[in-house]
Amino acid sequence: MKKLTYFFAAFVTVLITVSSTVQAQTLVGDWGLTNRGMGWPLLNTAGTPAGDAIMGGASAPTAWATMRGEFNPTTATVDSAIIVSGTLEYVGAGGGTSYVPLRYALTFQDSTTLMYQYTDSAQWVSTQGHWGYEFTPRTDGSDLANGAGGSGGIWTVRGGGGWNSTYSNKGYPFGGTVQAPRNAIMTAGTYDW
Repeated sequence: MKKLTYFFAAFVTVLITVSSTVQAQTLVGDWGLTNRGMGWPLLNTAGTPAGDAIMGGASAPTAWATMRGEFNPTTATVDSAIIVSGTLEYVGAGGGTSYVPLRYALTFQDSTTLMYQYTDSAQWVSTQGHWGYEFTPRTDGSDLANGAGGSGGIWTVRGGGGWNSTYSNKGYPFGGTVQAPRNAIMTAGTYDW
């Protein structure tokens, strides 16, 4: 099993995953597309096990392809951190030399509703922005993603309309860890995070 080398213990994603869990082994079961990326359909059905999320298509998407899983609001304290873990499986060509083929985030978004659950067009709807952290591991090329506020691997998201772009999240680099090995290429396979 390959290791996804970008990992930040307190904040990790619940997006594009298989077997996603959060706090006390709670499985994320509410999945939908976001308004910032409907490039591929969501493939979950009522029979998809909680914790699993699937999206994809026969060819590369012509627009952003994003999905979101949601769990009940949880507060991190000095005594209890939020730790999310799971696996991601790339099927097909993998990330190749794409700039940042996988971006993931842990955010809070108020007043959000999941519409059309268990259909290929299940979608989260909200007029509010996101608040939290975004992670932008690279594949090939340079080691750190850039954006409106600089460059880094971990970004703050401050009320942005979307978490999937470092140019629209109104945040700045929070920190970063360079790839190991340098300029590694994300290939098809299963990754732990």
